[in-house]
Amino acid sequence: MLSKWKIWDFVKNTPKGISASNTGLNLFYSFDPIINSMIKESFDKSLFENNSLVTFQGKEITTTWIDDNFKSLGLFGNSDSFCITKSEEISKEIKDILQTDELLLDNRFLFLFFEKNDDLFKKLAKKDNVNVIKIDAPAFWEYDKLLDFFASYKKVRLSFEAKQQIIEFVEPTCTNFYNLMTKLAVNFDGEEISKSMLEEVLEKNKLDNFEMANLFGFKKMNAFYSKLIDLDPDFDSLRGLFYFLQTHMVKISDPAFIQKKPKPSKYDNQILTQSRLWKQNELILVLDFLKSLESRAKVKNPYVKTDIKSAYYRSL
Repeated sequence: MLSKWKIWDFVKNTPKGISASNTGLNLFYSFDPIINSMIKESFDKSLFENNSLVTFQGKEITTTWIDDNFKSLGLFGNSDSFCITKSEEISKEIKDILQTDELLLDNRFLFLFFEKNDDLFKKLAKKDNVNVIKIDAPAFWEYDKLLDFFASYKKVRLSFEAKQQIIEFVEPTCTNFYNLMTKLAVNFDGEEISKSMLEEVLEKNKLDNFEMANLFGFKKMNAFYSKLIDLDPDFDSLRGLFYFLQTHMVKISDPAFIQKKPKPSKYDNQILTQSRLWKQNELILVLDFLKSLESRAKVKNPYVKTDIKSAYYRSL
């Protein structure tokens, strides 16, 4: 049975991640791999035989392993519990096996953690005898709750001013919040962190995608690339920006949908204005360029920053 949560609500209601009643097949899917790892670490190990949870990656699972552990009890019976991470990488043959009800799972656990909402997850989630947890990404107005979650997890106490500073200057990803809270926990060990204390360790790297789209859409390329170089964001932030810019430029290329709206938003009106500045052949070229930048950022290719600097010099 599928249940959907935001991570802070899930942890509040299920602090140990599972209960004794969840024996059998359990699926976990989260919007971010860090969340999956944190949930796995929260499991109550006393529920497992010898307090042990054996972990494999999806690509390591073979039919022989499935047969030995879940198709027969073996000479002494099987009592181990298992966790499979990156379950989307399980082979098709084994995915087909997992969709049957032939696995022997009495009084033990099999956890499948997914980083992608693939067909196996969707099909297993429909089964009544499978416990399914889906952790949804926060909405943009919930980034403060995501920050509170990581601060609580790392036992970091933030003053109101410090929290507002983080929201303003840190790109709201799990990686950024987790790393910053880890750094603050090490540096301040339980102290309430003031704005001035925060500024000792805070790197101002937040990208406002709407602000950057405003510059890019109005062809203020020098200001756009100059700001991007000054902020020096990480690869995840760059990937998010270039993806967002592609969606923005696609809307500029065909803004007819806005004219059908009874009350266009401020952002809609911005797109209409910007659409008058771009020719179709320019949009084709710029979309290809943005896609290449996103691809490089996705695989953490350092040359993406070289491309950005080259684009900056061309804009002078």
